Amino acid sequence: MNRSKTLTPLFAPALALALVASTAGCNLFSFMDAPGNSDQYLSRARACFDAGDYECAQENYGKVSGDNLDQAKSEKAFAILAEEGIELGDFYSALTATSNNGGSGTAVNTLAETLSARSPGEAKRQAIFEAYILAASISDASTELRGLTRLVTSMSLIAEMLAEGSGTDGVVNRADLVSDEAACVTGAICATETGCGPNSSWIDTSTADTLTPDWDLEGTTDLTGTLTIQMLRSGLAKLNQSFTELGQAGGTTQDASDFAGQFEGIDATTGAAIYNQCYMQTLLDAGIGQ
Repeated sequence: MNRSKTLTPLFAPALALALVASTAGCNLFSFMDAPGNSDQYLSRARACFDAGDYECAQENYGKVSGDNLDQAKSEKAFAILAEEGIELGDFYSALTATSNNGGSGTAVNTLAETLSARSPGEAKRQAIFEAYILAASISDASTELRGLTRLVTSMSLIAEMLAEGSGTDGVVNRADLVSDEAACVTGAICATETGCGPNSSWIDTSTADTLTPDWDLEGTTDLTGTLTIQMLRSGLAKLNQSFTELGQAGGTTQDASDFAGQFEGIDATTGAAIYNQCYMQTLLDAGIGQ
């Protein structure tokens, strides 16, 4: 998917400013603040966030209404991520990480490696999902804010899912993700290579797949339980949607945009098994896993 390379002025400086603000003890979300548009609950929520009291922050964000509602939803989503140990610094570091193999999935893989050391599991997955749902509920009047918040939350959700595949060494390995890493190499014919199928010790492969239309995680409120390939596929589709909402890509986000977009080219008419084999091979080819 081609997108003009102009996102950096919108996105990267905003994150950088937020990081500077956080280290200086200022409001972490001052870069998104609309002057003269804060009410008592929003102000209190931000004060609680700055103090590291995420429960208080979320409670007060939940009381915001009117013109501040979209802003509050975005900031509450970030507060949930922070409570789960995912800071904007982690996200920015992932976006600026240097690829070892030229794969477009470097940012997602880097964040997954970070989360693999932070107790990944279904409880954390559910919390990140709730942050994502807040992002998705931001109104059409704030499309760019929704896209930015969806970008951060969906990428965090995908990274968490991948981190759940990390072994006892705390590293996301390719062997943890596919049935036979040695067989599922670049150039292998994914349509016939069953080794490219998802590893059943990581993902529940017994669930029936519906590819057209694909399963949509926004149709549920509960993302706990055994991880499924549908959850992963929908998470990646939402990451791609975030760039569509932003309407642009470039700079530090170009690889992530390319990574999210390439899954749209996988043939869904071949049946669920073959589709998933090619899907997993695409993940590996993009640089996911060691």
